[in-house]
Amino acid sequence: LAVPLTIVVGTIVGAPSRELSMIHALQSNMAYRAQLHSLAYREAVEAGHTPGTAAFKNEMRGKVDFPTEAMMDEAVKYSQRMTFTDPITGAQAATKKFVREVPGLRFIVPFTNVPMNTLNAAIEGTPLSWMNDKMRANLKGENGKVAQDTQIARLAAGSAIMGMTTYWALN
Repeated sequence: LAVPLTIVVGTIVGAPSRELSMIHALQSNMAYRAQLHSLAYREAVEAGHTPGTAAFKNEMRGKVDFPTEAMMDEAVKYSQRMTFTDPITGAQAATKKFVREVPGLRFIVPFTNVPMNTLNAAIEGTPLSWMNDKMRANLKGENGKVAQDTQIARLAAGSAIMGMTTYWALN
């Protein structure tokens, strides 16, 4: 069997893209499932079940196997956040629009969402997080207790890493 050269070259050239897509799909699915388990755990505890009991495990299994629309929406948002593909807003959205509208700029800056979301994730762990409306609302507790606790934990962990890195750099 003779295989045309274009198919061989296309397969080789497309391999990195296919592998990145596979890694992205795997990470996205893992994050989605992890968030479903997290939400199911929280709901089982709120329903009065004691962790570790058979009733608790059955309640959790039922919620993971048959999640509500709200649980699935929350899990999708979390998977997008974990893969840096969540929608961007505000000034970053304006930057993305500018890149798309200026002829030729799309070839210089082909990706906008992932780099901007990576920058947001880096800022989230610093005192600069107060500059972002969503992060500020989370810290104030306007988006619920879970969002507030998570935001405080990210800020504490990021600040600790910053302090440790600064200490190491100075010594």
